[in-house]
Amino acid sequence: MRAGPAFDIASLHAAYQDGFTADDMIDTVFARIAKVNDPGIFIHLADNGDLLAQAEALGVFDPVTKPLWGIPFAVKGNIDVAGMPTTAACPDYSYVSEADATVVRLLRQAVHLSSARPTSTSSRPVLSARPEISNGLCHGFEGVRECWRGDETRS
Repeated sequence: MRAGPAFDIASLHAAYQDGFTADDMIDTVFARIAKVNDPGIFIHLADNGDLLAQAEALGVFDPVTKPLWGIPFAVKGNIDVAGMPTTAACPDYSYVSEADATVVRLLRQAVHLSSARPTSTSSRPVLSARPEISNGLCHGFEGVRECWRGDETRS
């Protein structure tokens, strides 16, 4: 596996033009997630096999007609993605949505794949901008890093 490019669109487009493949990107995404080894960042990861099948369906890289071709994305855990858990970082509120939120549906259309799935859902607590309120409501995901408390983890 290659080390992989920076995760901005210009760098990814340049890498794809130089022969980096969507399969390489999927491997890079999962390798970087594993290297960080922080279960508090992503609540749910898409199935690697499903992502590889989607990569196969992308066809040839064409940044003019498909500007989001091969661009990995994550969806916040409080936004519905069909078949993935919606949690708002709170396991007690978790459910699996049958339909995508509008923003996810539009993003799937933008990448020209009706079955495009995000690589993950993220775990940042979002119920309140005030940490003392979010802390009281969101509990249960062990080791979630909280930006307002530095690099500490909540247990």
